[in-house]
Amino acid sequence: MPSFDSHVRSGHNWRKFKPMNDNILIRRKPAEEKSPGGLLFIPQNAQEKIAEGEVLAVGPGRSFADGSRSVPDVAVGDWVLFSKHAEEITLDGERFVLVGATNIHAVVSKE
Repeated sequence: MPSFDSHVRSGHNWRKFKPMNDNILIRRKPAEEKSPGGLLFIPQNAQEKIAEGEVLAVGPGRSFADGSRSVPDVAVGDWVLFSKHAEEITLDGERFVLVGATNIHAVVSKE
């Protein structure tokens, strides 16, 4: 499946965004702007995209022919690790990631 950068019309913010099926909307953790030693600023085009972020919205789950659903194992507010091949979307100028539940690799404990 090819990746794409979709843009949702102006006036639609993420709070009004409802993922379909088993899709999950994530706000990606910002990339570090300084080197690990704190001495150098890393240019934005050289920063690695972090595959970690906060779950903002969760779809109802994948539906099956018998009417049952496979509900995603994450909830709004969870901090997750996800596939680097996620689809990026823009809502009101802010970048988010939309992934299927199978592309969530782990939920990270906040403690």
